[in-house]
Parts: sequence; C-alpha cells; structure tokens
Amino acid sequence: MKKFFGVIFIAISFSFAQMKQMDAGELQLSIDKLSVLGSVLYVGAHPDDENSALLAYFAKGKLYRTGYLSLTRGEGGQNLLGSEQGAELGIIRTQELLAARRIDGAEQFFTRTIDFGFSKSSEEALRSWDKDSVLKDVVWVIRKFRPDIIITRFSPTQGGHGHHLSSAILAEEAFKISGDPNIFPEQLNYVRPWKAKRILFNQFRFGGVNSNPQNLPTLKIDVGAYNPLLGKSFTEISGISRTMHKSQAMGSSQYKGSSINEFSVTNGEKAVNDVMEGIDISWNRFPNGKKIEQLIKEVQRTFNPAKPENSIPALLRTHTALQKINNDPLINCKMEEIESLIQSCAGLWIEARAENAAYAQGDSIGITMTFLNRSSAHISLSSISSSELNINIPSQQVLKFNEPYQLQLSSVVTRDQFETQSYWLRTPAAHNRYSTYDYDVIGTAENSSLFSIAAALSIYKTTIMIHVPVQFKWVDDREGEKYQNVAIVPPVSVSTVEKNIVGNNGEHSMLSVAVKALENNISGKVKINVPSGWTASDEQSFTSLAMNEEKAFQFYIHPDSTAVSGTFTAEAVINGKTFSQTVKIISFPHIPPQTVMESATGKLLVFDLKKRGRVVGYIMGAGDQVPAALQQMGYTVSLVSDDELKNGDLQKYDAIVAGVRAYNTRNQLRTSNANLLKYVEQGGTYIVQYQTVIKGETDNIAPYRLELSRDRVTDENAAITFTNVTHPLLNYPNKISQIDFNGWVQERGLYFANKWDTKFESVISCADPNEKPTEGSLLVAKYGKGYYIFTGLAFFRELPAGVEGAYRLFANMISIGK
Repeated sequence: MKKFFGVIFIAISFSFAQMKQMDAGELQLSIDKLSVLGSVLYVGAHPDDENSALLAYFAKGKLYRTGYLSLTRGEGGQNLLGSEQGAELGIIRTQELLAARRIDGAEQFFTRTIDFGFSKSSEEALRSWDKDSVLKDVVWVIRKFRPDIIITRFSPTQGGHGHHLSSAILAEEAFKISGDPNIFPEQLNYVRPWKAKRILFNQFRFGGVNSNPQNLPTLKIDVGAYNPLLGKSFTEISGISRTMHKSQAMGSSQYKGSSINEFSVTNGEKAVNDVMEGIDISWNRFPNGKKIEQLIKEVQRTFNPAKPENSIPALLRTHTALQKINNDPLINCKMEEIESLIQSCAGLWIEARAENAAYAQGDSIGITMTFLNRSSAHISLSSISSSELNINIPSQQVLKFNEPYQLQLSSVVTRDQFETQSYWLRTPAAHNRYSTYDYDVIGTAENSSLFSIAAALSIYKTTIMIHVPVQFKWVDDREGEKYQNVAIVPPVSVSTVEKNIVGNNGEHSMLSVAVKALENNISGKVKINVPSGWTASDEQSFTSLAMNEEKAFQFYIHPDSTAVSGTFTAEAVINGKTFSQTVKIISFPHIPPQTVMESATGKLLVFDLKKRGRVVGYIMGAGDQVPAALQQMGYTVSLVSDDELKNGDLQKYDAIVAGVRAYNTRNQLRTSNANLLKYVEQGGTYIVQYQTVIKGETDNIAPYRLELSRDRVTDENAAITFTNVTHPLLNYPNKISQIDFNGWVQERGLYFANKWDTKFESVISCADPNEKPTEGSLLVAKYGKGYYIFTGLAFFRELPAGVEGAYRLFANMISIGK
C-alpha cells in the first residue's frame, strides 16, 4: 500500500470533459454496481451500429461493466452536418459515440481500421483491412477489457454491409484465440490472455429482415424495462443516446414499453435462461471477496441521498481493502468507481481553467484552479503538482463548505510538448489502417488531456489524489457553459481557400492564403512552393499580428508548357522556421470542439478542360465542396437561398446544381421544386446529385418518373460501359473516355436510380464484381427547352480529390445544350 504524507493514498483521474457530479439516482446505482463484477463487450463495425438500448440495459440496469467496440470511426460515411469527410468525419463520429456513451453508460473502444465506404462483401473488407492486423486489435481489446461475454450486432452471414459481416467474423475468431498465450504474444507485456465464457449474436428485425426466420429458440431480454431511479426505460435512454449520431441523421424516438431482444449462442458454453448464465458476477471471484462484499454492504447501509457524504468513510475502507488484492484490471476498475463515488458523495468540484483555448510551444500559460466542497465532509488541500507544467506547491488549506477556494498558477508550455492531433492521425495511414503502434493508446477512443494537475486532498485522514485536466471554459450564448481540453498549436495557422488549382490552357489562377496568428506579435513571410513547370508570385510579408488576427494574401500561380499535375504547399516563415499546417476547429453543439491539423497543401491540375456557360447556382444540401471545384473550373458560383428558391429569378443561371442530400435537408427545395422544373422547361439545366431515399423527401423530384434506390457501386475501379457513346454528355465540350474514370476514390457512386421514364436517357453503366450492371448513375432528360440531369456518381468525393475526369464530366453536364 502506498503512503503519502503518512496517510493512505488514493489516486483519482477524471477523463471526461468536466468533473461528473452524480445525482441521487446515479449515486445509488453506482453504489449498487460495486457489488456487480460482470462485464459485456458488444461488437459492431461503425459508429451507430450499436444497440444502445441493450448497452443501457446492461450498464444501467444490470450494472455490468459494458463496452462497445466499433471496428472503424465511420470515416467513409456521409455527413449531414457539414462538408467534413474522411478523417475529419471520423473525428466527429468518434465524439458522437462518446456523447452517446455518456448517456447510456457504456465505454467506447476502436480498432485501427479505416471505414473506406460501403463494402458489399466481407472478403473485400477483410482483404482491404489486412484481416490479421484487425484481428490482432480485436484480441487486444478483449484482453484489455476482459469481458465475461461478447455479443455481436451482426452475424458472419447476416448484416448486408461487408464491414458488418466482418465485425462478426473477427469477433468470432478473436473469441476463439484471445485466451491462447501463443497468439499475439507481444501483447502479454501489457495484458494477460483472456477467454470469455460465450459469444452471442444479437438477433435483429430491421430493414424488413428477420435474422431468425425459423424462430429457433433464443435467449430473451426486455430492454424496454423501466428504471425508476433514472426515471426512464432503457429504450428511452437509447433514443437520447442514438440521437447523438447527428451527422448520420439518427434522431430517434424515446420508445416506451416492452421491447424484446433475442440472442443466440454462437460459440462457448451454452446458456438456457440468461446470457450471463454460469458466470459468477459476485465478489466470490476473489479469495477475500466475502470481506469486500461486507464492506460494500456497509456503504449501501450508510448511503443517504440527502447526505451522501455519510458513505465516504465506508467507501474509503473498501478502497483500502481493494488495494491489498493483487493487481487485476477488474480491481482497478472497481477502485476507479469508488474514487468517483467519493468525489460525488463529497459534492467536490475542482477545475483547472486556462486563460486560452490554445497555446504554442514556449507560451506562458495562466491557470485558475477552483476547489469547492459542497458537503459537511472535512476536506483540506495538501498540495498541487504537475510534471508537465513544472508545478509543485504545498498547501494546508481547509475547503470550507460551499466556499470556492482559488489558486492562480502560471507555467510555460515546453518545447517538447506534442502539438494537438488525434493520436491515430499523427502518422500517415496505410492500407485502410491507422499506423499507431503504441499499446498505451491502441483501442482507446480519444487522446488524454495534454495537461493535468494533481491535487492532493486530505479527507477523513486519508489523502486522495485527483488528477484534473487543464481546460478552457467559456459561455456560449445559445448552449451555455462549455469546456474543451487545452490544445497546443503552431504559432500560426496557414490555410488556403482553394484545395485544387486547375491550370487550364496555361491561364493564371489565383490562390487565396490566410495566415492566422495563434500567439501575439507574429511577423514573418508567406510563400507558395510549386513544382517545376509552375510559377508562383513572390513571397509576401506580415508584421506584428495579434493573437487570433488573420491576414489574407493573394498569389497567382501559372503553369508553363512543361507543367504537369503536382502539389503546392503554402508556408509561413517565422524567425527562420517554416510552418505549413492548417489548424482547424471542428465545432458542433452536441460534441466538444476538436482541434485538427492538416498540411496546407493542394493539388495542381494540368489537363484539357473545356466548358460552356458562366454562372452556376448551387443549392447546398448537407454540405460538400463541389462549389469550390466549380469555381476552379472557371464558373461564377452563387449559393441559392431558400428565398431565391421561392421567389427568385432562376433564369439568370446557366445551370443549377442540387448538392448532396439537398432534398433531404432543404424543406424549401421540396416546396419549390415546381419552380426549378419551370426553370428547366424555359431552357435551364438542372443537375441533381445523390439524395438519400426517404419517402416524402425524394418523391416526384423530376419532371418524369424517377425512382431512386439504395443501389451503389462501391468499387472505385469498377469497369465503366458507355451505353450511349454519341450522347452529348460524353462528347461535348470534352470528349469523355475510359481514362476519365481512372483514379476515382472510395466508390463510383451511390443511391442510383433504379426505375425511370423512357424520356430519360442513360449514359453509362457500371457494376461491382459479380453483380448485374446498373445504368441509373447518370440519367438525362430533355424537358421543354432545357435539361434535367440526375447523377449518383460521387462527384462530392472526386472533385475535392482532384480527379481530372470528374471535372471534365461535370463540365459537360453544365454545358449540355449550350
């Protein structure tokens, strides 16, 4: 047992956005949970695959330690909230999962695999991920979490999506081998082998599919049960939890009433009546468990929701007894539960609030620490310390009842501190897999706080050590009090408006660069690096920029006759040191702000691009980067407002383009669709990109019958067949060939049409391997004097990725009839 200042030492570490204060119902459940040692790991493929009602049932009803393992962070999904794709979308969806877990009470884990988009087979998914590598990660999480049972959302043959099927295949194989010390033996430097009792399949009935059509015997759980301490049923909690997946439009109802879930044992020991059958979930697991159980009963006996501090002495005695048990992950987990209970029973609030949200290396950092004891417990502050901030201050301050005590601290951010970046993005990914090799973080959901301060507090002659993250706090006018972890950033952020430069016919192109100071009094120069064959205008200076001051610069870039496609980099040079990172803040009300850094680079494209027309109206939907690509093609782009859709003069546009999911997100677009069809009838060109099929949103969007579907082609290299080689879309003003479909990313397209009027003409056909070709990815119809075009091709991915053929084909769509 460790000693500190001659008394018992307990360390408490808080990793949530701010200190969690449990209410009376949560305190009662947490105290009762001390008696329960069962654990469950649920396995799926993506954020939003989890059965959140079941997670809530296990975590807050049965009081088991409950976890959700998502193979991916959902990088390949769509985004209803904005234009973030890829890694940035993965960050959003990671935080949405964490927000959901804070509601349903489960923990969150990941493997290092990347969601590369919809996959139609497990063979493709496991090949793309390198099956053994992801299997290793699943085994690691099982050995670290040590679940009594494992439950899969899908089965190896049921789930549709290849990623879904793969999650079950990997879970089944990991279940078989995780207890074998000869498999992945390098992990045993950190964890021990672990074999769960059984693995089960959570049968489902959704999407018109019954996974148990023969009604074979199953184990049943009513996840609609009501918990009076929480004032909600587990399905109600699920509705709140699932609604956190806002980027995926997962707003859910809070269902009330019985809701039966069924389970089939797929491997391990059989069970007849209960998924945890034959598993000892009591303290009898440990030799001195009877004593621990008696101590916990004393905690329960002394608990008074009106005076929870009465239970603190019994909690401290229980914690002391646990320290005598040999190191065991389950014991460590229970000790953390007790430490959290001590903090909440004492009504203890501690925060370490930084003056700013971000700092650069070498910056001074001021911190206000606030301590507040809202109980009758005698608590005094003994010391505060932080190795990262070089703080070590003794104290003998008694924390008086409900009187805040503050300390003003100052330090300097050292030069060797990591700049803020999600740990899985610090090194380049390869083969649809993140390249993190540090076992300290593999499987975890997010970074730990960069800075924390340890406060040693004496309570009932026992010293507890609370590790408090250093955070920035502010009050949002709409959302109220908000917190975020302090970030370490470069002294400047360098960003470019244009991500791709189209050097068409040797013309000059303008590149807009912004330099934003992230510390005070920044001076330097900004320049553009371009490859051979390209010329950029000279470097420009900036002087004495204040913190958060931003200065814009314009550069001209010009290709000569020898130029080929390549990349450019925008750089700021300060005191001889070069910075070329864009610091971005991803911020939405339902998740904490996330700091992301990316290289200030872009593509230089040299290819033959012809176009007709000048002015394009763009109806933004869920958010995409297509308008910027159209501007690079030389078009003047105007974002069409709701008022303009309703009352505006649409004839001023040479073409109007509906953004991805515009019909799903813009009610006024659906209401004003007749105005757009009239625009087409009078000679306009209207291009509709992919829309999610939802009844009432995507009905009757075209002048003739057009039925959208969920059909897609996920192989970005799928063969393309021209079904009408003489059609203008393939010939004017750019001659389209097979070369134009090289280099596509993630997919050919999604949500194709599957039924249409004969007035529509198909232009291309494509298919995934071993599937029937579909012609619904690009359809065009003459209507009145104009043209209506529907396309499910993934231009929203290809144009930002700089796919030259996508630019040429999109130019042809805008130019049709001109």
